[in-house]
Amino acid sequence: MGLLISIANQKGGVGKSTLTNVLANYIFSKTKKSVVVVDGDYLQESLTGLRNDELKKFLNGVKYVSESNGIEFTEELKNSYEEQFNDRCYPIVTRDPQTITQSLVDFRDKFDVVLVDLPGNLSAEGVIGVYVTFDLIIVPTDLTFKDLDSTRRFLAMYDSRVKPIRNMNKLPCNLYGVFNKVKVNTLEFKDRQEKIEEHNIKIPFMKSYITETNRLKRDDSSIEMVSLDGLKNDKMVENFCKEIMDLIKKISN
Repeated sequence: MGLLISIANQKGGVGKSTLTNVLANYIFSKTKKSVVVVDGDYLQESLTGLRNDELKKFLNGVKYVSESNGIEFTEELKNSYEEQFNDRCYPIVTRDPQTITQSLVDFRDKFDVVLVDLPGNLSAEGVIGVYVTFDLIIVPTDLTFKDLDSTRRFLAMYDSRVKPIRNMNKLPCNLYGVFNKVKVNTLEFKDRQEKIEEHNIKIPFMKSYITETNRLKRDDSSIEMVSLDGLKNDKMVENFCKEIMDLIKKISN
C-alpha cells in the first residue's frame, strides 16, 4: 500500500507546487518507486497547466519536423507521440476536493507514492477530509513574519480539526517543516530556530533547505529534474528529495 503525501500550507506562493514537482521528478527518475501526482488545486491547477504546456510544445515540435519531411501529422501519429511523451514523465491527474478522497484510495493501491497538491484555501469544501488521509505532510515556509504566521495557523488548524480524527483512528501524525526560498547569509536564517519558537511552531524541521533562486521557477519542468549547476548550493533539491525518501522509509517501517 502506497503513502499519501502532501507539501502543504495555507499561504500561496510558499512553493507547494514547485516542491511537489521536483519531488515527483526525483522519485520517478532516481528511485524504483512508482509515483503519481494528484492535482487537487482546482483554482490554479499549476502542475496540470505546466504539463499541458510542455506536451503542446513537444507535439508542435514533432508536427513541424514531420511536415518538414513530407510526413502527414495524422491523429494516429499524434497519439503515438503523446504516448511516448507520457512514458518519459510521472503521471498527473486532476481531481477536485469534493471527489478526490476515493481517487486517493484507488491510487494508494496502485502506486508507492501518491503526491497531492491542494489549494491553500482550507475552507474549500472537502479539503479538511483530504488532510485526514495524509501519511506525511511537508510544510514549506520562509522566514518572513507572514509565512511563519501562516504556518502557525495552518498547524493550529491541523491540530484542532485533523489530528483528533487521526488519533481516534490510531494513525500517526507525521508533519515536518522545510525552509524554502531562504537567504542563508542573513541573521534571520542564522536565528531560524528562535524564529519558529517565537511563532509557537512545534513541528520538527528538515535538515535540508531550499535557498531563494529564480532558477527553480524559471526552469520548472514536469518532465525532468531541474539543473542547478553553477549555484553554490547546487545539491539542495537532491538533498531535499533524499531526506523525504528517508522519511518515507521511516514511516513505512
